[in-house]
Order: sequence, then structure tokens, then C-alpha cells
Amino acid sequence: MKKIKKCELSKQSFIKNHLSVLIILLVFGITNQMADAQTILTQVKCREMALTHNKNLQSSSEKIAMTTDLRKSAFTQFLPSLDFTGTYTHVNKQFEILSEDKYLPIYKFDPTTMSLKPDLFTIGGQPVIMEDGNPLFNNYAYLPKDQLKMGSKNIYLLNTGIIQPVFLGGKLQSLYRVAKINEEISEQSHLLETSEVILKLDESFWRVITVQEKLKVAQEYKKLIDKLVSDLENLKIEGIITSNDVLKAKVKQSEANLLLYKATNGLKLSKMALCQQIGLSLDSDIKVDADLNYRSSFVLDSAYRNIAVTNRPEIEMLKNAVKLTNEAANVARSRFLPDVVLTANYTMANPNPYTGFTNDFGGDWNIGLVARVPIFHWGDRIHTMNAARHVQKISELKLQETQEMISLQAQQAVNLYNEALRKIDFAQITLDQTEENLKQTNDNFTEGLVKTTDVLEAQLLWQKAYNELIDAKSDFRIQESNLQKVMGGVKL
Repeated sequence: MKKIKKCELSKQSFIKNHLSVLIILLVFGITNQMADAQTILTQVKCREMALTHNKNLQSSSEKIAMTTDLRKSAFTQFLPSLDFTGTYTHVNKQFEILSEDKYLPIYKFDPTTMSLKPDLFTIGGQPVIMEDGNPLFNNYAYLPKDQLKMGSKNIYLLNTGIIQPVFLGGKLQSLYRVAKINEEISEQSHLLETSEVILKLDESFWRVITVQEKLKVAQEYKKLIDKLVSDLENLKIEGIITSNDVLKAKVKQSEANLLLYKATNGLKLSKMALCQQIGLSLDSDIKVDADLNYRSSFVLDSAYRNIAVTNRPEIEMLKNAVKLTNEAANVARSRFLPDVVLTANYTMANPNPYTGFTNDFGGDWNIGLVARVPIFHWGDRIHTMNAARHVQKISELKLQETQEMISLQAQQAVNLYNEALRKIDFAQITLDQTEENLKQTNDNFTEGLVKTTDVLEAQLLWQKAYNELIDAKSDFRIQESNLQKVMGGVKL
């Protein structure tokens, strides 16, 4: 019974231990799969990450938002503006109406004529004339200078006013159109920056793929050299060849090791460059997945140059630049026209000018129409308008030149694209020939018909042809991205 219990206990412990190991292995495998899924990057995924991470694109997005706000601000200029102004002034002296004491002659009311008549001082019925030529009155009113002062040392002035532009010669309309054009330019600049980021990203992406493939070739080449060295050492032991043949192969073996080391370092650096562009840590262990053998089925239309000129954001930016110069000319032309503005105000003052300048607030409203008509300014407006027309002509010439350059650039991109296609075909033929040559050379070497150097040379030719094919395929993918950029984002 004890033995049976011990066996059952040992079985249970055995099952528990193995279950634990299985669970650990499963968790470890799932974790590795999750890690692999997180680090495998496709070209589309890298593009998305680069567009999100790139600081220049973030800045251009902020510029779009800025120009949008400026456009909205320009629109508010059509609407009436309401402002409040408050002024406080402390004065040292009051205003004095009289410079000296004054005497005012007194008139009497004549009921017969129902009017006032002068109360003149007469002698013998004749008025007395003073030295200053004025007649002498019987009575005078005395106006003392120091009693006729007005104002307060504390003056308050409050004003609430509305200004509504009525006609400004088209300036506001032109300024609003300028704001809209600047917004469009910022959007087109963002598209241009996006195409630049995508092209640089594609170049880095395919550089990683290229180095990965070349690393595989270097590993395969090293295997060929290692096998050849092993075979030669066996032949040397048998006395069929000399040590010199083995040394020649070992020299090539050292070169293969160095080539493999360089390829490994190159892959690490190219991955770091890609990580920097997509916003990952430089030491991230990423895996890049892409088919280097893929060929697009894009067929170039005969009007590809016109397509490039039509779709490129640079052309749209320059067209908008021409529009800006047109608006500048319109603004210069509007300076010849009058400006009309409607105003409405409510003003309050203390001392109160409506109640004899008493120390309280009094107010009143007013409306007005202000017109400003230019008459003569020594030809300033004419010169400004002519300068705007010259700038307009310059921008039009720049647009024409850029259209010609983009047409030429499109032709060059198409040529490079077609050349890259042909390079792949030529490189593939060369690789096929070197593979056949290597096979025949190995067979002849086995039969003793060729030397060791012939085998080494055949292996080197094969490795070189393979690398050239990889370069040709990589160059095609880069030229494909470049052509897409040159064509203004046309999907290939």
C-alpha cells in the first residue's frame, strides 16, 4: 500500500512539474509571438509611423492651423467693431474765460417798442462819448475775472463706439482672399513635405531590405568558401594539392568573414536610421518585411509630364503665389479709391458739459460717416501699383520656369524607372550565368580539370552578380517611390 501511494504521489508530482514546464513554454512562445508581431514592420506601417513622428510635418500642421485662424481673423474685418475708451485727466489749473475784469453796459426795456434800448449817459440830451469811441452808459454790470472760471481738476471722459467699414476700395476683400490663399499654400506645403518624408522613408526602408538580402548572400558565400577550404584541406592531407592552394582559399575565407562582419554592421546601422525616422528607439530590435521581387504593373501614360505638372503641390503653391501678387496689385489699386466708414458713439463726461460743467456725469450719442478721399501724394500710389505689377510678372515667370523644370524632372524620373526595370533583367541574366558557371566549375574542380583559383573566381563572380541583382531590385523600388513623388502622388 505504501509503495502504491508513493507511486501515485510521484506520478502526481511528475504531472505537476511537466504541466508547469508546458505552461511556461506556452507563455514564453506566446510572448515571443507577440513580440515578433510588434516588431515586424511593413512599408505601409513604416510610412504611417514616419508621418506621425516627423517634426517637420508636425510644424507644417501647426502652420495650417495658424493660417486657418488668420483667415478667420481676416473675415472679422467685415464686421462692426465695438470699443470702449476711458480717459482720466488731472489738471493743475481751471479754465479762465476772461483775461481781466469786465464791465457790461446795461440796457433798458422800452415797453413802447417792446425792445431793449441803451441806457446812455447824456448831457444836454447828447450822449457822452468816451476816449475809446464807445458811448457812456448810466449803469454797468461788473464781471470779475476771478469769478468766471470753469472746469474741474479731475476730468473723466468715457466713450463707447462702433465702427463699421462701408467701402474701403476693396482692401478688405483682397486681404481676406490673401488669407485664404495663404491657408491653401500651407496645406500644399504640408503635402510637399509629406511626399519628401515618404521618399526618404522608402529609401531607408529599402536600404534595410537590401542589406538584409546582402547579408544572406554573404552568409551563403561564406558557406561556399568554408566548404571549399574544408575540401581543400582534405585534398592536401591526401597529397593531391599543395598548401598554397589552401592558403589562397583561406585568404578568400578571411575576406568573406570581413564581408559578413561589414554586412552585419551595415544592417544594424540601416535599422537604426529607419528607427530614427519612424520614432522608435535606435536600439529597437525591428524586423522589416517586404517583397524585393515585386514589380508594379504601372503603365506610364503618354501624358505623364502633364500629369506631373498638374498634380505637383509646388505648381499649386506657385499658382497661389501668382494669386497673391494679383491681390497685392488690387490692394495697390484700391489706394486710389475713397475710404468710407460709419461710426456710432455714446460719450459720457465729468464735469458734465450739458449742465454747466457740474461735477457729475452727462452723456449723449452721435453717429457719423467718415470719408477719406486721396487727392495728391506725389505719385506714391502709382509707383506702388507699378511695383506690384512687376512682382506679379516675376511670379508668373517663376511659375512657367517651374512647370518646365517639373516636366523635365518627370521625364528624368521615367527614364530612371525604365532603366531600373532593365537593370533587373540584365542582373538576373548575369546571375543565372554565374550560377551555371559556378556549378560547372565545381564539377570540373571535382574531376581535377580546373584550379582552386578558378573555383574562387567563380564563387566571387556569383556573389558579385547576386549583390548586383539585389541592388537593381532595390534601386527599382526606390525609383518607383521617386516616380510616385515626381508625378504628384499618383499611385503606381
